[in-house]
Amino acid sequence: MTEVPASSPARPAAGPPRRPRGRAVLWRHVGLALLAVAVVAVLLLAALYLNRRAAAREVLIGWLEERGIQADVEVEQIELDGFVGRVRIGDPSNPDVTVERVEVDYAVALPWSETGLGVTPSRIRLVRPVMRARWADGKLSLGSLDPLVEAFTGGPPRPDQRGPLVIVEGGRGRLDTEYGPIQLLADARIDDGKLMRLVARAPETRLKRGEVEARGLAARLDLTTTGDRIALKIEGGADSFAAPGARGEAARFSLTGDLPYPDLKTRRGDGRAVVDAHLAGAVLGAGETRMRDAEVAARFDGTTAGWIETFRLEGATRLALTAARMDGPGLEVGRTKAEAANGRLTVSRDEAVRWSLDTPLDLTAASAQAGQAKARGVSIRSSGLSIGGRDAAFEASGPVTAAFDQVGFGDLTLKQARSELSLDLVKDEAVRIAAEGWLRSTDGAWPLFGPEGSDDIAELAEMKRALGSFALNAPALRFATGSAGTSLSLTRPATLTPTNGGVLTVAEAGEGAYRAEAGRLGGGALTLNATRGRGLPEMSVAVPKWRLTEAGFEALLDGRARLDFDLARGIDARTRGLLAMADGRLTYVTPECVDLTVERLELDENDVHQIAGRLCPETGPLLTSKDGVWRVAAGFDQVSAQAPFLGMRFADASGRVVVDGTKGGIGLTATVADARVVDATTPRRFETLAASGRPRPCQVETAGPSLVGQAGP
Repeated sequence: MTEVPASSPARPAAGPPRRPRGRAVLWRHVGLALLAVAVVAVLLLAALYLNRRAAAREVLIGWLEERGIQADVEVEQIELDGFVGRVRIGDPSNPDVTVERVEVDYAVALPWSETGLGVTPSRIRLVRPVMRARWADGKLSLGSLDPLVEAFTGGPPRPDQRGPLVIVEGGRGRLDTEYGPIQLLADARIDDGKLMRLVARAPETRLKRGEVEARGLAARLDLTTTGDRIALKIEGGADSFAAPGARGEAARFSLTGDLPYPDLKTRRGDGRAVVDAHLAGAVLGAGETRMRDAEVAARFDGTTAGWIETFRLEGATRLALTAARMDGPGLEVGRTKAEAANGRLTVSRDEAVRWSLDTPLDLTAASAQAGQAKARGVSIRSSGLSIGGRDAAFEASGPVTAAFDQVGFGDLTLKQARSELSLDLVKDEAVRIAAEGWLRSTDGAWPLFGPEGSDDIAELAEMKRALGSFALNAPALRFATGSAGTSLSLTRPATLTPTNGGVLTVAEAGEGAYRAEAGRLGGGALTLNATRGRGLPEMSVAVPKWRLTEAGFEALLDGRARLDFDLARGIDARTRGLLAMADGRLTYVTPECVDLTVERLELDENDVHQIAGRLCPETGPLLTSKDGVWRVAAGFDQVSAQAPFLGMRFADASGRVVVDGTKGGIGLTATVADARVVDATTPRRFETLAASGRPRPCQVETAGPSLVGQAGP
């Protein structure tokens, strides 16, 4: 047997072939690598768990501190996928934000993930957070959070990063403004940086600064986002509020809207907008105009573009207004209702808010008064008004059809009046209204001589009927009222047609038919021409000046009239003087003698014919009339007359006469200072005589006229 050297290896026994040695080494390395990764992951998870408080702090406030925002967190409970704690942001002694309870759900990313090692929050629940903010000079400040707000709004979000779901429960805030603090209570839900739900309210508070003040101010907001649309509802009110351009008492406001979700990054709010707003108050006012028990409703359906500082709205509108009473400078309106439907509104803002509205209008008012103009049962309609403004000032113009149950000016009253006008209304510091067109009325009244009485003299009764019932046609007039005053112009003559006959034509003269400064009574200048009817005398009178007074009116007259009056037939008078009405007492005063002729005095068989002469003023009025009792007291001069029943005529008579008109008849007292008596018979009975004396007072009964008199020596 041969021996094998010790240094020689033993040959293996025969069997299956062995695998290559390199594969074993590879698997050994892979196993070691996997083991190393597992060990590292375990170590990392263990480190993360062991340092979970530091991780939680990094999740909540680490990135705040990176932006210079001072913050602190107290961790109460922590797990691998979430924690619970408390947060304070800002100065520890006076923090801008405190959160009583913060619940955060997050996911841990390992080193080999695309984002690398880190923690990403997926849900954040804030319970009873408290925040302080400030609004000053038109800007909102959140204190130490301002850099964060700027970062969120300064650029678009990362497309590969989704924001967490943020839930706010029982939030409270304090907004400090230049007018005082406002407390806010809110619940909210924000998903991926988008406000999905917000319910907020501001409890009652008082704000004041300078002329701006609000008492009992409160509001509530409810917002829900669905897709790219917002459903918004706001309700609020104030016991009272006042500002240079507006005021109100017991005011309530509501607004509902279907709006585009605003893009906070690009600062745009483009899209379709539907808004319904309602404002009501015991008192609502703009400028010096106030409405009582008023309600204003508005609807807008259109598009929006831009942002708060620069925006544009355009769309269809419907506006409605009701008010128990409206008061303004020289304007009073009762029980008003207005509606403007199917309008088109455009609003834009740059350095000012500008707006325009084209709309039909339907307005009714139980009563209205502007200066000396008064109306009841007002109905105003327009097929298309153009309204535009800048900030609180505006102007409206367009065609208007107006109807009035009754409209009046001073003592002039028109019933069932109709008018077509071109309207121009301006509202800035005050309200100014101008209208031009025509006016007609089927039943007018101007009680110049008082109410009609059953025992009036026939001609006086007919004259009162003429002025108590007539048709008016003013084919061209211009009316204006406002803070500067009230004016009425007749660009073409107006006519009054009494039901008992005749036509009175009225034309303006001088500076216009009527003008009045604001808060004062006015007047004007007219010319009057009348054709005779049963009530109207034939006359042509210039009224160079007339004015309203606290008790009635005054009018300067210069003209001529022809009329019959009771016993006197064919009166023809030419005169200049002052006609005045004061507390129902009508007087006529003239500085000159009245040229007068009378065809005859009807005294049955004692008629007097062809009377001519002058009535001259004394110390008092020539004519006085009140409550159906009237008196003419004057001197007479150069009087001539014929008395056929005496076969005489009188010439160059002078003296004094008083004529009293009462319900019982007419009384005449005359004193003849001088007269010539001429025999009117053939052959003559006597030569011309000089006469003077005082006839016995005579009484003329309206039931059966007779004259009894006796000449003195």
